[in-house]
Amino acid sequence: MGGLRSAAPMWCLVVYTVACGFVGGGPSARRLDRLARAGEDSDKAAGGSSGSSSYEKRPNWRKRYRRVLPFDEARRCVQAIGFSCRSEWDEWVADGKKSPFLGPYVPSDPEAMYAEEWQGWDDFLGVILPFAQARLVSRLLGLKNQESWYRFVEADPVRLRSLRLPALPAVYYRNDWQGYEDWLDLPNETLYVPKEWQT
Repeated sequence: MGGLRSAAPMWCLVVYTVACGFVGGGPSARRLDRLARAGEDSDKAAGGSSGSSSYEKRPNWRKRYRRVLPFDEARRCVQAIGFSCRSEWDEWVADGKKSPFLGPYVPSDPEAMYAEEWQGWDDFLGVILPFAQARLVSRLLGLKNQESWYRFVEADPVRLRSLRLPALPAVYYRNDWQGYEDWLDLPNETLYVPKEWQT
């Protein structure tokens, strides 16, 4: 997990946390900290319970927490860490959710906290899609050539991650790869045939 965290694109976490006031104990950070502490105190009072049953017992607290840290923002920052499977998430949580800025405030049981928006662990963690699904998504982007793909990857890595697409599909899907024409559903170039060759 250490290598996973160190290799993560932490700049997007920095941009998000600066914008939302998490750096330097901003208002959002202080509110989350107070809510997290209130939740811990409530768990202790309830005998140490936590997770979905604890959330159900505290609907108002859960509503406030979701307002300060909405699902899309929590998912965006979790995906920036770079988990590849649920077991890595479980290890990260057991290790104390150690990552800069927002990590400690991400709910340990996001499936319960964000039940209304939940679409599965692969979606929340940003696990790369299987080839056939990824190719379908990439074709819907409307990119016209390989150069357009490279520009998209460079210009919007956060969206790329949210779509669960790899930056280098030719490498990631090497066993299935059939070229960018297939990946982006580009028309095959018309082969020029001299008139004298036509019969």
